[in-house]
Amino acid sequence: MKRVWIITLGIVDILAFVSLLVLFFSFVLDWGVTDAFTWGLPVFIAMVITIFCIIYTLKKNNWRWALSGIILAIAGWFYFLITSFLTAW
Repeated sequence: MKRVWIITLGIVDILAFVSLLVLFFSFVLDWGVTDAFTWGLPVFIAMVITIFCIIYTLKKNNWRWALSGIILAIAGWFYFLITSFLTAW
């Protein structure tokens, strides 16, 4: 049963990685300004760390890595929402 939960969390972690990937490219491509990469850099860092969390989750069968990847993805989304709200003014 534990293995099923770890695989499920790994799949959720992969979905979190894909959502951060799409979010990062929305920063770079949609905004079209030269500072878009630096504004999207925290999302990129969260995306890279999330992929490492996916690898460690599936390699070591530890649910803590998957949970940390999901938390990082949520933090990346939260950063995006705050940035979008502040730049909308």
